Amino acid sequence: MTAVDPRFQQIRAKLHIYQEIAQHDYDVPPRQALPVASQPDIAFRPSCNQLEPVWEPGSSTAWVWQREILYQTAGESLATDEIFADLAAAGVCLIGSNIQDIPLVPTDEVFPKFQQAVSASAANDQAAQPAAGFAIALQNQWALFVWATLPLLAIGALMAFLGHRSSLKG
Repeated sequence: MTAVDPRFQQIRAKLHIYQEIAQHDYDVPPRQALPVASQPDIAFRPSCNQLEPVWEPGSSTAWVWQREILYQTAGESLATDEIFADLAAAGVCLIGSNIQDIPLVPTDEVFPKFQQAVSASAANDQAAQPAAGFAIALQNQWALFVWATLPLLAIGALMAFLGHRSSLKG
C-alpha cells in the first residue's frame, strides 16, 4: 500500500482500531498490523522469515509469500539478515521480537471491518461530547456560585468584625 493510497492514510490515522481488529479477528500482533507497503491487497505484514526468495531469469529475486510476490530485489539474493533488514525498511515484512508467522489476509476483507469500527468510534465520541459539555457547564456554574458568594462572605465577615469591635467599646 503506497503512501498515496487513501486507505493507508485512514489506517494510519486510526491505527489503534486497525490493530485491535488484527489482534482480535486474525490473531495478528499489533506490530504486524500494517498493510504491506508494496502490496495494497495484503492487510498485514508477515515475518521476514515467511518470505521465500525465488530467482528469476535475468538478475532479480522475487520475495514470495504464499504465492504472492511482495517485492523484487536486484541480483540473486539469499535470505540473510541484511536482506531481511532491507525488506523490513521497505515495509514489506518485519523482523525482531514479537513477530509471528501470520496468515495472508486480503485488505478487502479487513478494511470494511475497520471502517465500521471507525464509524462506531466516531458515534461513541459524539455521544460522549454532550456529557462532557454538561460536566463543564456544571463546573462553570459551581465556579460562578463560589465567586458570587465571596463578596457576601466578605461583607458578613466585615459586619461581624465591626459588631465585635463596637461591643468591645461599649
